[in-house]
Amino acid sequence: MSRKVGLSNSGVLSAGTREHFRRSRRASTRTTATQFDFLYAFFQAAYHLADWLKNSGAAPRGDVETFVNSTTALASCRDICNGSKHLRLDKHQRSKSVGLMREYIPPSQGRTAGTRARLFAFQRQDGSVDYADIEQLMSDCVRTWHAYCETLA
Repeated sequence: MSRKVGLSNSGVLSAGTREHFRRSRRASTRTTATQFDFLYAFFQAAYHLADWLKNSGAAPRGDVETFVNSTTALASCRDICNGSKHLRLDKHQRSKSVGLMREYIPPSQGRTAGTRARLFAFQRQDGSVDYADIEQLMSDCVRTWHAYCETLA
């Protein structure tokens, strides 16, 4: 059973910041096998909540950056966001490269044959590769931002 996560209407978070959070949460529910753009849109919206928090004055710039860098979900979110927009990730990123892995679905499983987005693969700076389940990572990003924003309220 999923619980809908929302932000309180405190004076600290601007209406724009709360709407940006809601947009990220909505984007997390739009993934289907043919909508890869929505995956990237979610991670872009989710990561750019950091900009809203910093630029609105809701949180100090350094605090937001430290928080993003200290959480696996948001650091991965940042790398997906930037990796989907830029040819190369710069030296400040956790990942050297990020790739979307598709799962082949044969027709014998009772579902329509094809592929679906399942995992992100992160090649780290040291050459190692980590994998993240897309749905779990999206959920972790929303939950992590929610917890952080509630500390600002």
